[in-house]
Amino acid sequence: MTTLIGQNIGRNYVVRIALKKLESNILPDDDIYPGALFLNILKMGPEFWKGEKDLWIVVFGLVNKWYDSILHNNDDNLLDDLIEQLNDFKNKIIDL
Repeated sequence: MTTLIGQNIGRNYVVRIALKKLESNILPDDDIYPGALFLNILKMGPEFWKGEKDLWIVVFGLVNKWYDSILHNNDDNLLDDLIEQLNDFKNKIIDL
C-alpha cells in the first residue's frame, strides 16, 4: 500500500484501506519501515485532501489515538519525520 500511495496509484481507494489498517497500529512493522505508510499518507498534496475532507478527521483521529506511540518511538529520525509531516499536513489543511 505504501508504494501505491507514494506513486499515486488508486489513491482514493487505497488510502481508505490504509487508514483502516493504521487504526490497529500506526507504525506497523510489515511495511518498508515502521511509519512509512502513515508518512506517505501525510505527504499527499492538497489536491488530494480537497476532495477527501472526510479523511482529515480520520487522520487527526489516528494522531490522537496513537500520540503516545508516536512520541515514544525509539527511532529519532522517524519521530522527526512524523513531526515534520504532521506540521506540513496541518498547514495543508489550514490552507484549504
